[in-house]
Amino acid sequence: MKYLIKESQIDLLSEIERHWMDREDKEQYDNIKDMLVGFVMSIFDSYGENNNELVISDTDDKILFSYIKKSGELYYDRELDDIYSGLFPHPIWNKHIKYAMSDAFEKQFPSYTVNRVRSAHIS
Repeated sequence: MKYLIKESQIDLLSEIERHWMDREDKEQYDNIKDMLVGFVMSIFDSYGENNNELVISDTDDKILFSYIKKSGELYYDRELDDIYSGLFPHPIWNKHIKYAMSDAFEKQFPSYTVNRVRSAHIS
């Protein structure tokens, strides 16, 4: 059996997920959002795209982010978790960084919408 999911349903699910997961921490994110988004944007160095995907690399041309245009999914290299999770006070990285990545991506590329952010091994 296949299910049909409309884009509006995906948007609603993302919004529900955001409110459910971080309802008591939303004020915390709002207070640090500009700093986190600025931090994420600072690791963007260059990008490339084709019909299906947009990738963002660091200064060493290592791909750190992959945005799938059709699904609106933004994947970030899991290595970023290893590098930065210990540098931020707990639980900032774990609770808020996916939203900061989404906000930074949409600020840098306003013609695209991020529906979901996931970590992955990107090579």
